[in-house]
Amino acid sequence: MKLDSATKGKIAEHFMYSLLLKNGLKVCVVLVDNEGMDCVILGKKTYYPIQIKSRVEFEGNTITVYDFYENMFIIAVNIITKEFWVIPKDVYQRLSRKKHHKKGYFYYRLNIKTKRKQLEKYKGNKGLKLLRKIVK
Repeated sequence: MKLDSATKGKIAEHFMYSLLLKNGLKVCVVLVDNEGMDCVILGKKTYYPIQIKSRVEFEGNTITVYDFYENMFIIAVNIITKEFWVIPKDVYQRLSRKKHHKKGYFYYRLNIKTKRKQLEKYKGNKGLKLLRKIVK
């Protein structure tokens, strides 16, 4: 598939927005993703920032996240197979490699391929079910 990364990202984001809405979640899309937040899920007492990361293939690819928020979830989506994982921030950070950027800040890189077994309970409908349970 010959698409630029912005197009792939939008495909993944809209795919996930529709799944989140179909699952009865209140989705608020941010106007500009300039701090690692693609949308917010509204809960009864708080909100849940969502970062959606897309790939065409996860074999050997890593997902990198720079900004983290309280109650955050990272959703990794393969736009070809529609495979996805809904990963709580704390789990993402625990399974990731923490890296130090030369500009002085930290970021986290998660390799989906090598962590598939640990991520199984966050895959697909299992991940959506967990998100619904936490939000409601």
